[in-house]
Amino acid sequence: STLDWVSAFAQRPEAARVLLIATFRPSGIDQERSVRAVSDALLTRGHCSVIDLTPLDEGAIVEYVQRRFPSGDQRVSLTALARRLHAHTGGNPLYVVNVLADLIARQVLTPLHEEWAVHGDVARIDLGVSDDLRRTIERQIDRLPTGHRALLEAGGVAGTTFPAAVVPAG
Repeated sequence: STLDWVSAFAQRPEAARVLLIATFRPSGIDQERSVRAVSDALLTRGHCSVIDLTPLDEGAIVEYVQRRFPSGDQRVSLTALARRLHAHTGGNPLYVVNVLADLIARQVLTPLHEEWAVHGDVARIDLGVSDDLRRTIERQIDRLPTGHRALLEAGGVAGTTFPAAVVPAG
């Protein structure tokens, strides 16, 4: 219904001084197709601009962590943690925020007076995947068509990198 409204509103005949900013995180192939179809139709008429966001680079994650968690004496540890966080999450902002929330929940990252402290050796901290994020990913996988899920399962069994011949065998 929101897509229908955006499409109808953007195509109305009368002029208006309106700026509509809309964001979306695709939760399934059908939703992404619908959003792309509406945005493509509006783009061809000059009624919208699309900005595809890219993953955060390491510097952006370091800056985010330093600003969110003022650290004083722990600055070096938090910077090292931010670098590991970038490598672990690939710069995906949703994953970055969830991993940090999980570290706080596990008291690996804690407030100490006006500053934050990292407990333990940064190189050995288990960044893992929080339960909330795991459930979000499982819901997204459950929405995939059977063939796509089978492909993910084959890739999961094969490991991080594998030859293309493994996919049909899976």
